[in-house]
Amino acid sequence: MNNNSELSFLLFNAFIHLLNRITCRNLNLNYFKLLRVIPILNRMITTSITTPTSEVISNHIFANVLLNNSSSQKSLHAAVSFSPGDVICNFDAGITQSYATYLTVQTSTDSHITLVPEFLQYINHSCAPNVFFNTTSMELVCLQPLQPGDEFTFFYPSTEWEMSQPFVCNCGNAECLQLINGASHLSVETLSKYKLTDFIRQQVKQKLCL
Repeated sequence: MNNNSELSFLLFNAFIHLLNRITCRNLNLNYFKLLRVIPILNRMITTSITTPTSEVISNHIFANVLLNNSSSQKSLHAAVSFSPGDVICNFDAGITQSYATYLTVQTSTDSHITLVPEFLQYINHSCAPNVFFNTTSMELVCLQPLQPGDEFTFFYPSTEWEMSQPFVCNCGNAECLQLINGASHLSVETLSKYKLTDFIRQQVKQKLCL
């Protein structure tokens, strides 16, 4: 019996025990009518226990795209292990445009690319990232040890000087920056804690010279 079945069985029997202690006369209820409720309750318990929060919606050899059924948010998770410094995969530019969107990665002042393979767009932000988009070598690089099932995350300001859609981060990291709105809005001290693209580092140097 697996853990879910054991918990369902325990809850079911606890309810039976409770019914045995009920004085039906005081509750003005029919004991046998109550017994008919038990199978329904058991199905409800089993469903609530076994319904997954997330489900895999696509597989890509080294990674899987998951859909969170509660938030409808998609995320990319490792399917194999990676060590810091590993090149997870190469990527290319799908569309190159002069403006940023929430799906693009910035490669220069007026160059923003969509990612190929497209499933890389599901790598979400974290203030404690475990991967890095190297836009010079066009490689996705591992920063932290990753095990199968771990979510890939990257630091959005590591590639974005200004963001099209700033947001409040809920990554839960102890040093979470909270408001994420591009590298131009962060101090040099904060940026020094992160691996940055060559473009972002050039932008920081130019800012310091002003």
